[in-house]
Amino acid sequence: MTKRPVKILLVDSNPGDREAWKRFAADRQLSIESHLAESVAEVKGFRAFPDVDVIVADVRFADGELFELLDLFAGRPFIVNTADGNEQIAVRVMQAGACDYLVKDPQGRYLYSLASAIHRAVQRKADTEHLPARNERLEGLLLEQSAALEASVRERRAIAAELRLSEKHLRSIVESAAGFAVFRLSLVEKSPFRVKVNFISPSIYEIMGIGPDNYSPTQFLRNVHPDDKERILAANREAKETSRFNEVCRVYHPIKEQWHWVQLLSKGLRDDSGKIAGINGIFIDVTEKLQAREELKRKAQDLQNANLALNALLKNREEATDTLEKNIRANMNNLVFPSLERVLHTKLNDNQKNHLEIVHASLKELVSSFSRKMSTKFLSLSPTEIEVANLIKHGKSVKEIAAILNISAVTAKNHRQKIREKIGIKNIKVNLRTYLLSLE
Repeated sequence: MTKRPVKILLVDSNPGDREAWKRFAADRQLSIESHLAESVAEVKGFRAFPDVDVIVADVRFADGELFELLDLFAGRPFIVNTADGNEQIAVRVMQAGACDYLVKDPQGRYLYSLASAIHRAVQRKADTEHLPARNERLEGLLLEQSAALEASVRERRAIAAELRLSEKHLRSIVESAAGFAVFRLSLVEKSPFRVKVNFISPSIYEIMGIGPDNYSPTQFLRNVHPDDKERILAANREAKETSRFNEVCRVYHPIKEQWHWVQLLSKGLRDDSGKIAGINGIFIDVTEKLQAREELKRKAQDLQNANLALNALLKNREEATDTLEKNIRANMNNLVFPSLERVLHTKLNDNQKNHLEIVHASLKELVSSFSRKMSTKFLSLSPTEIEVANLIKHGKSVKEIAAILNISAVTAKNHRQKIREKIGIKNIKVNLRTYLLSLE
């Protein structure tokens, strides 16, 4: 949306000053629409007062003074722009409500001040007009914030109640835990390397065979497997610096008389001075998990061994197949093809010769790469369609195919269409024989 220009009424009896302002505004492309007047009488006859945003006026005119026009300004912002630098007049016009009092200078520098004064007057007027709406919005915002604050207080009270309930639930869950035990330790004052058990889940008995009333870090270390003990002690020394502990070890269960795999995770809580004030942690019985992992490794190894055996079997089968293919190819080339070629050179009628040529060509393809491609790419073709495809490849027309296979030309043509459809070139402009030959 284009912002409309500011409309001003410039009242000045000096035609040179009026013209100077017009040139100044035009040269600088100010978004100001100027209406010009030179006397009190002309201002009184001005009919466009409702559209004027700012009035710029001198103090004296040929037929009167500025003070005679104040009632006509009707509360609109006005700026006094005069060559008379009289302090008493300046005080009087400012008391009358003028926005600014500017004194003209011969060099015309006052024109820059006048443009700025007009901008300030328009902005001040807009701010004044929007002030009630702003106050109303602020009051509404204040009411909204007050309501939001009340809602926040109610929400926090509800959250606090929920937290208390959640704490009860959490304690209930921790106390009835199975497979893991949560604990909290605190450092004994004046003995930073000794700890006190503040809380431990009753499930510690199921994991380690130690009741929660009898558990202590010393008792835990006493039950650690000898092969793991030094590693646990080293990790504990490191945790005094890092505040973190995460180790898996074997712990003897005196009730079940067997070793359990247990994972211990803990984190030190430091006070404002950086000293460890407490430790929160958890024991997890990972015996079944590790046993399952070992079983999975064993099965993976068994599967790998089976794959190796299968690969060896497949390799032997491929080698045997290659040998068989070579033998068949050698027998065909050395025994069958020479006999067929001798028969082809005997006296045969055209039909016999056609059939024998097809047999000869088909046997050739049987030992060529084309036969492998035909057998894999055209598995969906019927036996008759394979025959037709073979004849097409050898350049036989629909009429010749019909005669060789003892079918009608229409049937032969239908077979061609079916072949194109099944091999995926039904709607592709490609010669069927060319496509078949490309497989060789």
